[in-house]
Amino acid sequence: MFRAESASHNGKTDVYAEGGTPFEFNPGPRGLRYLPNRPQENYMADMLPRLFGTEKKEQQSDGNEGYGFMKGALCTLLLLRLKIILAFGTLFGAFLIILIYLALDHGPCNRKDCPVYGFPGIQLKASGTAYLANITRPMMVCDVLDPDNPFLALMNIHQFGEVSNSSSACNKCVRVRGPHGDSMAKVVGVCDTCNNGELALGKYIFDQIGPGLGSTLAVSWAPCESDMFY
Repeated sequence: MFRAESASHNGKTDVYAEGGTPFEFNPGPRGLRYLPNRPQENYMADMLPRLFGTEKKEQQSDGNEGYGFMKGALCTLLLLRLKIILAFGTLFGAFLIILIYLALDHGPCNRKDCPVYGFPGIQLKASGTAYLANITRPMMVCDVLDPDNPFLALMNIHQFGEVSNSSSACNKCVRVRGPHGDSMAKVVGVCDTCNNGELALGKYIFDQIGPGLGSTLAVSWAPCESDMFY
């Protein structure tokens, strides 16, 4: 450290010397030669960002980083919610499929057996007499794929309605209960000699609900899906 005695140094006027202010001589790069009372490293650390505009960029970078963090957090939250919704949707779909399968599998005609026992949907029920009958094709008013099906039945005309395939009773399933059990039966035609509430059944059904009891039985019958017998 020294004190300037003149206002010129190397042919240049020193404004600091004229005011009598102490200064530190630094023979460094031109433009950074006079650093009054300040270490060079602090000066450069302060000036370089200003010279090259990096200070503003750093501030902008901090703002962008904060925005990017919030955006990433929001995306993560939305993705998590979407995964939860998809998981619950998958579980609900699987549960619904199981319920539908069980309903069909344990329904009145056990799904694949509906063509044999008849389809649900009849709205009739009664108690009366069942007659043993040999049910043949000419007796069948309804369209029947298998005339040799042992679970066929004929219904009295009073409940069967219109004697045609368009009758609401055609190919419907009824559960018939006799003295010794019950059986499903598929309505395929009309019993001309039956009174209201009566049915005509094949030998196979007769042997299930009242074996050895003759050709007539006291029965009750209802839709297969009904809980009348349970």
